[in-house]
Amino acid sequence: MSKKKVSAASTDMRVRRTHKLLWEALLALLKDHAYESITVQEICDKAMIHRTTFYNHFEDKDHLLQYGLTEIENLFGQKTARERLLYPIQTTEAIINDNNLISLMSCESNGVVSQLMYKHGLEGIKKDLKEMESEGVKFPLPLDIIAAFYSGARIALAAWWIENGRRESAAQIDDYLRLLTNQKLFELGEKPLN
Repeated sequence: MSKKKVSAASTDMRVRRTHKLLWEALLALLKDHAYESITVQEICDKAMIHRTTFYNHFEDKDHLLQYGLTEIENLFGQKTARERLLYPIQTTEAIINDNNLISLMSCESNGVVSQLMYKHGLEGIKKDLKEMESEGVKFPLPLDIIAAFYSGARIALAAWWIENGRRESAAQIDDYLRLLTNQKLFELGEKPLN
C-alpha cells in the first residue's frame, strides 16, 4: 500500500485545517497518554472529526505522526544550518514554545515518537552538514558518523533537560553539548543567539 502524500504547500484551506486539528488532537492526547496507547478513534474524538475523514487524509496514526514531524522539520528549516547545529537546544526550545510541542518532547525516550524524532533529526543534521561542507567547511569524520552521534546526543540531552524540569537555560544546555562534543567540530565563528 502506498503512503498518501500530505503536503501543506499543495493543499487547500479545508485540508490544512483538518490536518491541523488532527495533529493538535494527537499532541493534546500525548500530554496524558503514551503514544502507543492512543487510538485513531481517540484522536478523531478529540479533534471532533469523523474517523472516515481521518482515513481520507492519513493511513494510520503513524502517518499522522510522520506528517506532524515533517511540519516540525519545516519550522526548523526556517532557521539557518549554523543555528540548528550550534544552538540546537535554544532553537528547539523556541520552536517548542512557539508551537505548543512540549507534549511531543515529553514522550518516552524508547518509543515510536522518539525513534521517529531521531530519524527526522538525523536526516536534518546530515542535510545541514552537507550544506556546510558545500560552503567549504571541512569535517574530520564522515558526515554520517557525525550526524548519527550528534543527533543521538542532542536528543538525549534535550530529553534529560525536559525530564529534569528545564532548570538550566537552553543556552547552558547548548554549552554543555558543545563541551561534550569535540569543540573543533563545530567551531564556525558564530556568536550565541541570546
